[in-house]
Amino acid sequence: MEIEKKATDAKIRLAPAGEVTLSNVGALQAALRECLVGGSPVLLDLERVTGIDLAGLQVLVASAYSFAARRQPLTILRGRCVEQAWVEAGFPCGEVSGWRRQS
Repeated sequence: MEIEKKATDAKIRLAPAGEVTLSNVGALQAALRECLVGGSPVLLDLERVTGIDLAGLQVLVASAYSFAARRQPLTILRGRCVEQAWVEAGFPCGEVSGWRRQS
């Protein structure tokens, strides 16, 4: 998995590409932690994710809670692959705080 990191005027955009799985999810977790410590709003664009397992989903949920606890904006563009895995894992189909469907 590669993670593109781009700072814009108001936020940091993180865009992982490839599979987000147990074997490599630590890189995404570290990138999100760095942004959390930095205090910037984050846009996590998951459109280029081609596969995600429960470890990847767990990092997304934990990150959403961590950012919310600090009242730091985290917007997640979940993409088709992530949305499908989310539903298959048994999570509710509705919107999750901070998550948006990629159009």
